Amino acid sequence: MYSKCGDVWSAKQVFDEMPERDVFSWNSMMSAYVCNGLPQRAVEVFRVMKRDGCECALDVVTWNTLMDAYCRMGMCCEAWRAFGEIEVPNVISWTILISGYASVGRHDVSLGIFRKMMNVGMVSPDVDALSGVLVSCRSLGALASGMEVHGYGLKIMCGDVFYRSAGAALVTLYAGCGRLDRADIVFRRMDKSDAVTWNAMILSLIDVGLGDLALECFRKMQERGVRIDGTTVSTILPVCDLRCGKEMHAYVRKCCLSSVILVNNALVHMYSVRGCIAYAFAVFSTMVAKDLVSWNTIIGGACKTLNQAKQLHTYILQTTSHRNPFFVTKLIQIYADFNDLRSALALLQQLSHPNVFAFTSILSFYSKHGYPHQCIQTYAKLRQNGVVPDGYVFPKVLKACAQLSCLGTGTVVYKDVIVLGAESNLQVRNSVLDMYSKCGDVWSAKQVFDEMPERDVFSWNSMMSAYVCNGLPQRAVEVFRVMKRDGCECALDVVTWNTLMDAYCRMGMCCEAWRAFGEIEVPNVISWTILISGYASVGRHDVSLGIFRKMMNVGMVSPDVDALSGVLVSCRSLGALASGMEVHGYGLKIMCGDVFYRSAGAALVTLYAGCGRLDRADIVFRRMDKSDAVTWNAMILSLIDVGLGDLALECFRKMQERGVRIDGTTVSTILPVCDLRCGKEMHAYVRKCCLSSVILVNNALVHMYSVRGCIAYAFAVFSTMVAKDLVSWNTIIGGFGTHGLGQTALKLLQEMSDSGVRPDLVTFSCVLSACSHSGLVDEGIKLFYRMTKDLGLTPVREHFSCVVDMLARAGRLEEAFDFINQMPQEPDKHVWGALLAACQEHQNVSVGKVAAEKLISLEPQEAGHYVTLSNIYSRAGRWDDAAIVRRRMQGHALPKPSGHSLNHTHSFNSLLRACKTLNQAKQLHTYILQTTSHRNPFFVTKLIQIYADFNDLRSALALLQQLSHPNVFAFTSILSFYSKHGYPHQCIQTYAKLRQNGVVPDGYVFPKVLKACAQLSCLGTGTVVYKDVIVLGAESNLQVRNSVLDMYSKCGDVWSAKQVFDEMPERDVFSWNSMMSAYVCNGLPQRAVEVFRVMKRDGCECALDVVTWNTLMDAYCRMGMCCEAWRAFGEIEVPNVISWTILISGYASVGRHDVSLGIFRKMMNVGMVSPDVDALSGVLVSCRSLGALASGMEVHGYGLKIMCGDVFYRSAGAALVTLYAGCGRLDRADIVFRRMDKSDAVTWNAMILSLIDVGLGDLALECFRKMQERGVRIDGTTVSTILPVCDLRCGKEMHAYVRKCCLSSVILVNNALVHMYSVRGCIAYAFAVFSTMVAKDLVSWNTIIGGFGTHGLGQTALKLLQEMSDSGVRPDLVTFSCVLSACSHSGLVDEGIKLFYRMTKDLGLTPVREHFSCVVDMLARAGRLEEAFDFINQMPQEPDKHVWGALLAACQEHQNVSVGKVAAEKLISLEPQEAGHYVTLSNIYSRAGRWDDAAIVRRRMQGHALPKPSGHSLVGIGS
Repeated sequence: MYSKCGDVWSAKQVFDEMPERDVFSWNSMMSAYVCNGLPQRAVEVFRVMKRDGCECALDVVTWNTLMDAYCRMGMCCEAWRAFGEIEVPNVISWTILISGYASVGRHDVSLGIFRKMMNVGMVSPDVDALSGVLVSCRSLGALASGMEVHGYGLKIMCGDVFYRSAGAALVTLYAGCGRLDRADIVFRRMDKSDAVTWNAMILSLIDVGLGDLALECFRKMQERGVRIDGTTVSTILPVCDLRCGKEMHAYVRKCCLSSVILVNNALVHMYSVRGCIAYAFAVFSTMVAKDLVSWNTIIGGACKTLNQAKQLHTYILQTTSHRNPFFVTKLIQIYADFNDLRSALALLQQLSHPNVFAFTSILSFYSKHGYPHQCIQTYAKLRQNGVVPDGYVFPKVLKACAQLSCLGTGTVVYKDVIVLGAESNLQVRNSVLDMYSKCGDVWSAKQVFDEMPERDVFSWNSMMSAYVCNGLPQRAVEVFRVMKRDGCECALDVVTWNTLMDAYCRMGMCCEAWRAFGEIEVPNVISWTILISGYASVGRHDVSLGIFRKMMNVGMVSPDVDALSGVLVSCRSLGALASGMEVHGYGLKIMCGDVFYRSAGAALVTLYAGCGRLDRADIVFRRMDKSDAVTWNAMILSLIDVGLGDLALECFRKMQERGVRIDGTTVSTILPVCDLRCGKEMHAYVRKCCLSSVILVNNALVHMYSVRGCIAYAFAVFSTMVAKDLVSWNTIIGGFGTHGLGQTALKLLQEMSDSGVRPDLVTFSCVLSACSHSGLVDEGIKLFYRMTKDLGLTPVREHFSCVVDMLARAGRLEEAFDFINQMPQEPDKHVWGALLAACQEHQNVSVGKVAAEKLISLEPQEAGHYVTLSNIYSRAGRWDDAAIVRRRMQGHALPKPSGHSLNHTHSFNSLLRACKTLNQAKQLHTYILQTTSHRNPFFVTKLIQIYADFNDLRSALALLQQLSHPNVFAFTSILSFYSKHGYPHQCIQTYAKLRQNGVVPDGYVFPKVLKACAQLSCLGTGTVVYKDVIVLGAESNLQVRNSVLDMYSKCGDVWSAKQVFDEMPERDVFSWNSMMSAYVCNGLPQRAVEVFRVMKRDGCECALDVVTWNTLMDAYCRMGMCCEAWRAFGEIEVPNVISWTILISGYASVGRHDVSLGIFRKMMNVGMVSPDVDALSGVLVSCRSLGALASGMEVHGYGLKIMCGDVFYRSAGAALVTLYAGCGRLDRADIVFRRMDKSDAVTWNAMILSLIDVGLGDLALECFRKMQERGVRIDGTTVSTILPVCDLRCGKEMHAYVRKCCLSSVILVNNALVHMYSVRGCIAYAFAVFSTMVAKDLVSWNTIIGGFGTHGLGQTALKLLQEMSDSGVRPDLVTFSCVLSACSHSGLVDEGIKLFYRMTKDLGLTPVREHFSCVVDMLARAGRLEEAFDFINQMPQEPDKHVWGALLAACQEHQNVSVGKVAAEKLISLEPQEAGHYVTLSNIYSRAGRWDDAAIVRRRMQGHALPKPSGHSLVGIGS
């Protein structure tokens, strides 16, 4: 009903509240969405239906509805797939497909489906199917096919029936195909009394341009007396001239059609296009109801030029409409469309409350004309005005952010998208994806792409482009394959293929790019350009030039300036000056010289300079725009290429003098020719020009400092880089390798992998070289084989040379020789040279001889090889062989090369690594102090690390003080010591000192500091550290991310933990466990279970470990679902003691203490693990609850047996005291208490709680005072435990003590104070405490609400409930018990009833007996006894004595005998021995004058020998 009446949201509400659903329910809900213009929601319902396991219930109606939804969304391919799932499609199935494809303009497919339907022969088409295919025949001009359908329709059904339904379609077909004679024949067969017939004929005549005949037809229609409707008038009006239109207007008034919106819209349009704006506006003004078409017609129809818009504006100003925001908004839109921004902004200023449409018009102007800054500023103004942006605003603003690469602003806008629910809009999603892509945040783009419920070709292209533009072409190819696999092959356009080609070219796979090029039907100029540049990038310049020539020969497209620039690069590399000059001439021929030189000038300068024609390069340079940095960059690069570095620097200075804006390319080009002084000046200039965020510049700085010997400066620059690419990592790794810091290079390689950057061949060249220079042979060998096995990289000669050098330096010459012999390619001079040099050092004559002979054969004119071999022979005492080598060298007339010496520092490094004890480290430290090496920061840092590893903190700190500029490695060693030995305060202090010294922390520092913040629950400090993580670009490190997640979790900020978790590009099992633990520890176990399910769904099932299962069990136990916890326990291969302990505590927490005790016994019998003190404490709680003193004493004895007494009593003492006190053995409780640590508050808390439990409140207070006398630190648990037994005076003293001890911020204490004041009658004091609470939990709200309720202040309780909801705290069953009780005591009956139903409807809470009792009491107190009685009868559970008791007491007060009798009888049946029920019923009868009935009740009571309860009186103060 709701669905067919158009109230889809009420239908949704009914659907959601259904306890069970059949296939009709699902179909109705889907149909509701489809019929009410929400097909996307229908598809979502279908997916939920399948996910909930209802797949077997899908029937043909379900599939038909789904197909209809897809067709309305324009996704006919999906509709076709759904059609394929139907076992026996019916006629509706076929009709939906035919109409669907027709609706998206695929009329050929629509006609094909009809033919297939006829061929299959399973069903006969009905009149709807025939009408649908006739529409397609009309659009295709397929007259013959249409006539076949016509004939078939007459064959299968009565002519009158057929013409009545399909006649309009036939008339349209024949008229549209130029066969008016046939259209007239059909028209004559149709029912002439029906307006639809005439409308079809009129419309057909208008469609074929016969407006006069259409008017004639309209007059005949009038003559025949056919009733003219709104459709007829709106159809005929567009062909009326002004006179005829006015006559039609008069006719409309006469026929009382002036209230029809369709007619009025047509009149407004007719007057507008005829130039009568005043008439159009008059009609519009008299319209009672206006729709969107009405407004658009009056505004859009009347304004075809800017002048008309201004006339309309003038006319509007003469009426009151100038105050109408709609008109002002539409005028803004028109002015913006006509590029009159000044008028548009002036009108925007006039709006007191500008709406989103006004801002959208301004944004459209800025977006269209390329003003991204103004676009973002307008968006900011929109938000300041409180306007809610929509799906038309976001794409324009996100486009502006992409143009400016404003990632921060773009992210803020995306948050608005999510908050305002616009992320379901495909265009908005695509804009977000494009923004992240162009801002370089490819992982956020990937996340947006993965979360898209549907994608179009723009989505796929954007994702591919994001990967390509951000250096991940492999991922782009994977996206393309997924796109094809998902059946989107038909959507591939030229942009898709171009992006794929670009990806292949960037991967060096130009053959694959060529194949992709062959798939494009009509390649555009970009396609050719990508191929030209691609082959050039891999050094195949001859092919690149050939492709350009082929492009010219084909002649399909003309090359643009990018294609010309690409081929000029190839000409430069080939030295093909003549070809380059041809291209130069062609460029000047097809475009303006200034345009050509602006874009291709750089390539021309490079070409001429590279070919030695600096004169021509200078001529081109002079023709180029000197205000453009590209011009200067080209000249500087050309000078550097030909070895004129000084001239390049001079050119750079001239560039500065001219005031040309220096960009990142300029700096990165000039830095390689700078010496150290010049490089530092350039670094300062980079900071001044705000280029520090440009990756290209930072990479150049890192390289410059590395090659100039300043590796510390290089690493400082690298560490401050927010974004790092492959080149960044390769440069810094290579730098550390060159400086002999192999271990650091290996750590950086691991960080690189963790950050998601895939190493390439250059990376491994750098790392292998580092291992070689640092003596890390085994590590280097493993890396060499890993690059092939794990990453699929094919080593080149450089890698083999590094491995040979590595083995040779380590003296493993035989291995090196065998390795060379196994090389898949011929060794070059570098390989044999490395081996020969090592043979000389290690005096290996046999291998050295082979290496030397190989080198001499490769370079017979190189004298150094002869000399080296001669020296090897001489040092081995083989003088004759040495003389022979010398004579061979003299025979070739080769001069002896001059000698040189090297000072190696790696000997100290080797000694440092060899330190195995603290004594050895101190001896080496003494030795280093005797040399100049003690001033070397590297050696000092290594010593700090060694001292910290040997736990000699004093020596490590002393060395740290000596460093004038301590580096991150030194601080990392100190932090590692503090973290390892549990000194969180010192850890945080050291981090602060690190930051004060300007040291940049890395991925090894952050986990230690964040762990310390978690241990101390320092959320503020942890958040500051996390900001450093983000600023310094360390958030890509998985270990750092996990540490942040763990810190937020342990500090109680679960939502920040969730945000960190969601933003993690990759997760390991620790990440999942931390997120689950965060939810469990912060009272959200349901969320933990959801995380576990997502973890399994994402295929991480193999990563589940015992910690995962334990966390899941803990979540289930906290939810009271111990059976589920038991099932999870069964999944653990080898449960540990924590697993057992969780089960024991879990069952105890839900009152199943017998099961808890049984699990403990089973644990003991299994014998796989020994129970720890937590397990023993848990089972002691169960023994206490069961009164199982004997079992408890057994556990007590077992605990003393397996562990030291002091240790056992320190942890399990509280549980023992509670056990013995609860079982009445205070003597034993006292013995245990004496054995416990009296300096610990837990000991005293246990004793106090035990005394209160057995009703000895005075002794508990006495115990508390002794605790104070002993100076034991009182904590929140102590105060909250003792407060319930305090009277008001004692409670106030305790309150003062709380303030004195600074416990006012503890929620537990405040809750206890609020409760104490409430029950002692001081509600004002209670509310004062509550109001001062900085943080409030669920218990806080429940306590204060209950307090106000008890005091009869129901209105206040209701206000507090609203405040509670507004603050984000979700009410529970206890909350509603308190509020309902408050309403009952305050007479707020209607409010209470609403609340009762709200708790079920809005919050999904199931009421218990207490809530029903409150409602009954509420109604009964108000005298609404019949309602109360009906409410009791409708209760889903059996009413108890409290419910009937409340009703009976009210019946006595309000003298309702009939209801009172029933209530009393129910109570007597529940409690037959309770005399009070008889007495109450007897009193009701007596007060009603029914003395006989009263006497009968008295006799019944006497018959049961029940004594009349004694009376009592209360003296009320102030009553």
